[in-house]
Amino acid sequence: MKYWLILSFVFIVSCSDIESIDSLLGKSKSLFSNTKMSQEDSLLKEALISEQYGDYKRSVDLYNKLITLYSSNNKYLLGKANNLRFDKRCKEALITYDIILAKIDNKNKDFLTVEEGKGLCYMQEGSFDLALDSFKRVISEDATRWRVINAIGVIFALTGHDNEAIEYYNLALSIEPNYIILNNLGLTHALNHQFSESINSFRKALEYSEHNNLVKKSITLNLALVYGLSGQISKAEEISRPFLSEEQLNNNVKIYERLAQDKKLTKSYIDKALKP
Repeated sequence: MKYWLILSFVFIVSCSDIESIDSLLGKSKSLFSNTKMSQEDSLLKEALISEQYGDYKRSVDLYNKLITLYSSNNKYLLGKANNLRFDKRCKEALITYDIILAKIDNKNKDFLTVEEGKGLCYMQEGSFDLALDSFKRVISEDATRWRVINAIGVIFALTGHDNEAIEYYNLALSIEPNYIILNNLGLTHALNHQFSESINSFRKALEYSEHNNLVKKSITLNLALVYGLSGQISKAEEISRPFLSEEQLNNNVKIYERLAQDKKLTKSYIDKALKP
């Protein structure tokens, strides 16, 4: 019964990853524009596409092949580490991030990205102090890294410091307004039963996600959850219907009704949504 509601959360947790993958593919268009490409370029293209479609295990395997056949350069090691993290294999990801850190100093262009990845791994594992240590190293070098500022906000939300969380989300939004931050802001407002604020945040998030159908679906289902929690079941059904079968929709409605009566269970669901 819980599957479809959790599924909407799983999608939204990956929003930042989806955006970064799109960016990577965009930067690689010139590399892959020719019909003929080397085996190395072909493997890299496969790795990026596998990552885009959520096949992180295959992407890791392809990066391993690239590292073995061609080079253990930072680009391939970082691709491997990120996909291990996306695949929730954080112990392996942390080892790979540390291999990169052993080869570079804090002036290297990859340093901040590696530290950010380590921080997100620590967040997944619930090691929030270690995550904050990594994030502080990043923002001490670059205070405009909105992903890190957003992640610090998530840590505050997960540890019950919602006002501080909202301050960090707003700071991140002042740097780079986007659906990732607005989604987290909406979830945090929902934790406090601030339903009007939550609904407004999700609506704004939808404006930023209109060209990404996967993200649009995820945010819409999270918005439906908030309508359900606030007692607006018919509205929740209306906006969910285009994305769910009748059986799935009925399951979600039953869960909305249950969550509306159980604050502790609601918090556990939203906490799962906030974790990277």
